[in-house]
Amino acid sequence: TIFVSQLVMRAEERDLRRYFRSVIGRSSSCVKDVILLRDKRTGRHKGIAYVELARLSHVPTAVAMNGQVPDFQRFPILIKANHPTPQDSSLSSPMTTMMGGALLP
Repeated sequence: TIFVSQLVMRAEERDLRRYFRSVIGRSSSCVKDVILLRDKRTGRHKGIAYVELARLSHVPTAVAMNGQVPDFQRFPILIKANHPTPQDSSLSSPMTTMMGGALLP
């Protein structure tokens, strides 16, 4: 998954799908999902999105496009890899899981 920011308000999921498909140069299945984060009150997106790619190997190619200006934009977009956080339970070590995450002396 990659994180994309500084999107113009008229950008839509289909724009991001089309852009990353063209960048990666693969079939339409290279982009699994696009989620534009929206304001709960207005329903408008906040200019940021998560793009789930079909393969982890596609991430460096997508991130290399950081700072580019896609055809649906007026200014550069920011792209970075979305790295798992320590709170991700699937990455917890057995010790932190057993101890509830607390560090004991």
